[in-house]
Amino acid sequence: KDRRESSSFSTFYELLLTMSEFNNSTCPSDSDTVLSLFSKESICEEGSLTAIFAIIFFGLFFLSRNILHRNNKKYLEANPPTNDEERELLNGMPSYLTDAPVAATSNWGKFKRFFEETFVAPFVMADMESFVAVIFFLWFTMTIPMALTRLYEKRWANQLVAQHGPLNLLSQSLGCKTIDMTAIPYTVDLTGPPPRKRRLLGRILRRAPTTPIEDLELNQNLDYFFTTHLFFGMCWLFAGTIQIYWARKGWSPIAAIRHKAHKKFGRFIALPACLGHVFFALHMAIRNPVNQVFAIRMQYFATVAESLLLVIIGIKHAIQAQAVKKQAEEEGEYDPTTDSPAGEYEHEYKENIAMHKVRMCFAFFQSMFGSGAIRLTSWWLWMLGKFLPHWLRMRVDRGECQSCAKGLYNNYQVGSADHCFTAVFVNLAVTDALVLWLEWLFLCLPNNEWNTLDKEKTVSKFKHLCFLLGVFLLMLPFPELDFYAQIWVILYAGAIRFSGIRYWIIGRPGDNFPGMALLQGYFFVGNPGPHEHHD
Repeated sequence: KDRRESSSFSTFYELLLTMSEFNNSTCPSDSDTVLSLFSKESICEEGSLTAIFAIIFFGLFFLSRNILHRNNKKYLEANPPTNDEERELLNGMPSYLTDAPVAATSNWGKFKRFFEETFVAPFVMADMESFVAVIFFLWFTMTIPMALTRLYEKRWANQLVAQHGPLNLLSQSLGCKTIDMTAIPYTVDLTGPPPRKRRLLGRILRRAPTTPIEDLELNQNLDYFFTTHLFFGMCWLFAGTIQIYWARKGWSPIAAIRHKAHKKFGRFIALPACLGHVFFALHMAIRNPVNQVFAIRMQYFATVAESLLLVIIGIKHAIQAQAVKKQAEEEGEYDPTTDSPAGEYEHEYKENIAMHKVRMCFAFFQSMFGSGAIRLTSWWLWMLGKFLPHWLRMRVDRGECQSCAKGLYNNYQVGSADHCFTAVFVNLAVTDALVLWLEWLFLCLPNNEWNTLDKEKTVSKFKHLCFLLGVFLLMLPFPELDFYAQIWVILYAGAIRFSGIRYWIIGRPGDNFPGMALLQGYFFVGNPGPHEHHD
């Protein structure tokens, strides 16, 4: 079957039948092994101990953060602040999207308050800088092993060195077996290392030598696609982190100098890095080197479009803030110590700055979707798949699915993603949920000045995505429903994305639009009133 034809809907059922014919000769040698947390042999001899370590780590982290958060709340309730120092402590507590009295008025309000109390507030950082620094550290350590794998192992693969490596070391130190850390293989062996003698710019802009895959034209240049995507992704991760981390406290203690440095770094470093990352992500989605199906490619296109739109709208608010400041200077209502307007212009200036922060930070979170967040969720699904029967693991763990597709082509291309729509979508949907959770954390940072509508829109999008994923998971055990699952994903996910894009453009919740009216009701957040636009 020609791979370039196989991504269309007309051949999807044939691909599904091909998947059902996979056997042990095309799958990894350990595909039939199902791990168990309760079998003594599986725990030590098959590597289940590493999963137990992961469960203990996440469990202790979750419980400790919740206990600390509840102890802080109890202390502040029992000892109301009486001086400036104690009030500052109170201001350091997370903010909430819904106050407790308001939450008690509806079932959704109660659930949202419970969710925030349990899964959001305990994990909110003290400030924006700490939050972005943690994200940078996690995303960098999880992504950079991909480059090291290409350099030293001569192949492209998502290696779980940062995620599962420490757990393997612990298991090995106790005399037990480990688990292979390759989560998503893309190639087996490519001929020769990346070119070393060319200059850096030449290596990035010029395609690497083709690999010996004579029958697959798009995959002759995997080095080119993955190298450019990875390089500019790392550039944007570094530049975006610096731009956000130093926005309020870096560059200079003098406000005017700090603001100018922030603007220049954004204009000449951060923005080009962002545009380069977006361009090569879009280029990869268009050329489609791993042959994703139409529904998955539409998600990539939509993510790129919304990220780029957020950057544009964020810059627009920054320009508007500068116009307000200039007008305030002309009328003598300007404070040079803070380099910001005073008097009647202060509110409008702060409003534009707050909207600029939210949109640029959201653009950073969403654009790093494939260069950070997906590394964490692929680990979760990879680990979950180890405990599932092989037929179900193929529909949850995209790495297992793509590995089993290897035998259909040749010894160089590990697998075609068009056979693995279900596993790929589950990975992307869980990653989307993680990104929205990070945005929720960001909106609950202490002392925030964010727009109420931004908060409501984020929560509404989170609900839509959970509902979409929930329905999709109900279809998971039934391969014959995969075609209809694709239709469901395209329509519903498209409606969610259209709603978000509409909101960023016109500044109002986008739940009320044609096609969603039938689904509206108890499940969706209502539009805030005209006097509820700001906290």
